[in-house]
Amino acid sequence: RDWSSDVCSSDLGDPTSFKDIMNDAERRDAWLASMKDELSKLIDEFRTFRITTKSEMLRARAEDKDTRCLFSKWVWVDKISRLRSRLVSCENAKHHWVPGTWSPTVGSETVKYVIALATQRALRLTSLDIGNAYLYGKRRDRDDGRPPAPVYLHFPKGMRECGFKTHDEAGDELMFAVEGNHYGLRDGGAVFYDEMKSFLTDLSFHQSAHDRSEEHTSELQSR
Repeated sequence: RDWSSDVCSSDLGDPTSFKDIMNDAERRDAWLASMKDELSKLIDEFRTFRITTKSEMLRARAEDKDTRCLFSKWVWVDKISRLRSRLVSCENAKHHWVPGTWSPTVGSETVKYVIALATQRALRLTSLDIGNAYLYGKRRDRDDGRPPAPVYLHFPKGMRECGFKTHDEAGDELMFAVEGNHYGLRDGGAVFYDEMKSFLTDLSFHQSAHDRSEEHTSELQSR
């Protein structure tokens, strides 16, 4: 296809469509490389995705009414130092009811308290950025104890350009089977919160009674 005839809306900013990627002659190869890197993490490193067929999805849907088949899309961000491509699930709350999706968000009063406490006790404040945060954690079992309902994703645009087939030898459409937690799933934030809370508990942190997003150690509590 001759992508040069399409209008590019990114203007060297963040692309909003795969058309923008293919029309960005200056950064096209770098964007595609970042997409390949994201797919490698999802399929090989974290094993969040497994490539399967549409036939498997249809069989799963026939056997389990809770099976979800979702679309996926790319989100691209130019972080100046590098180009970042993230593949996200597109789960529509109107079509899929998922229990236990709530996860706490730290309150502004807690942030003020932590800064004031650090100032008062001459403590050092350190920030932490967890890369690929939502890829950690296992999908939750259902309320009745059964394993998580199957989730499948249609391939996003650009899979061919990243070196992936979109159909198998029999002509069956290829898809992703979601094996782990992922950005865009309605309970993704809650799953990561459970994983992070468990990690901090193993390090002897305790949850605040006033803000569930705040964790502290016994050492700090006694000082």
